[in-house]
Amino acid sequence: MKIALDIGHNCYPDTGASYIGDENAMVVDVGKRVVSKLQALRYQVIVVTPTACSSVSDSLWQRVNKANNSGADLYVSLHENAGGGRGTEIWIGSESGRSVAENILKEIVSLGFANRGVKVQGIDGHHLYVLNNTTMTSLLIEGCFVDSQEDMNRFNPESMSTAIVNGIVGL
Repeated sequence: MKIALDIGHNCYPDTGASYIGDENAMVVDVGKRVVSKLQALRYQVIVVTPTACSSVSDSLWQRVNKANNSGADLYVSLHENAGGGRGTEIWIGSESGRSVAENILKEIVSLGFANRGVKVQGIDGHHLYVLNNTTMTSLLIEGCFVDSQEDMNRFNPESMSTAIVNGIVGL
């Protein structure tokens, strides 16, 4: 299986949320570990995070373009949430991503994070560019809330990356 991994934001001016935790730093730490763990399991991983961009729109277009041209079977975008909640939610581009999203969610929730569910792009309210425009099965993980002290106390990049990988590969 070939996986396009999007380490969310991390390309100024496309920046993530920063409160108690810093989304950019957190997803880079988790993302590097996910790449390493998947490669150790013999998965091909293509990191689609751009190294330079002129705008948020350009950043999003580059991610999608690289993923769509990679021949990937699965697109996974790593993020953290903000806005006064707590827990983990996973957005899917279509029902084709539900099974892997539910596996990942189950693994992350087992770390003690609140289960905010698997949500379908467009049906449950959001219209996320990367999910709308990737041509393969796609999902966006909101691992935890950077503005929740409870989530930040629970967050550990090693256990989060292990949960994500176990969910992807079905361990």
